Amino acid sequence: MWGGDAVLIQLRPRFAFADKGKMIYVNHHTRGLFKGIKIGSNYKSPILQIEDMSKVTHRGVDLNLEQVEVWGCADTSVKDIQLKQRAWERREVERLNNRKLKQENWEDNPDRMLLSWGGKVTEHNQRLG
Repeated sequence: MWGGDAVLIQLRPRFAFADKGKMIYVNHHTRGLFKGIKIGSNYKSPILQIEDMSKVTHRGVDLNLEQVEVWGCADTSVKDIQLKQRAWERREVERLNNRKLKQENWEDNPDRMLLSWGGKVTEHNQRLG
């Protein structure tokens, strides 16, 4: 769920408020979950579901996505929060990229032990071609 209250407005064929509240869900990398955008206050039955930016489902009807227009309306405090979040993300990426990784002895590594318990050969000289 992505923060803040939102309003989904239908413009055509007639103007109507479709839904409101905390209703935007975005997933682009977690395996096992829907990858795309779901819009609607009920996650299990969203009003709009966008997958791969090419296919949209509107109230259970599959359609081709031709155009997207998104409006954002809020006071400046929301923009300030977004800028702080982006700055924090940049700092975290830099911190993670610059950290020193320890060289571990593979013989003593717990991952090697778990793999061997699962029957996986971890030594190259023991593998059969």
